[in-house]
Amino acid sequence: AAAGGKGAAAGVRVATGKGSAGPLEGWHAAVAGGIGGYLIWGRYSGVNYQIVLYLLSRVVVATFRVMADRGWQPFAQFEFKGTYPFMAAGVWAAV
Repeated sequence: AAAGGKGAAAGVRVATGKGSAGPLEGWHAAVAGGIGGYLIWGRYSGVNYQIVLYLLSRVVVATFRVMADRGWQPFAQFEFKGTYPFMAAGVWAAV
């Protein structure tokens, strides 16, 4: 899986004229991740579905944590450890 993402990143570098030795820009990683995700994880299977759901949850939690770190309200008012029990309860209630 990592090889597909690295190959896609190299393709983005070549396509943008940055060359293989140039630094990756932030959007390069997003494009490479999208290409790698489509090519490697894009076929539906129970295992792929579980992996994608797991990664989605990681992305959602990380987004809230980044917003809190950057001082965005209301996220900056709360600490993750203090709100985690409520998140866990909400997730299990939804299940």
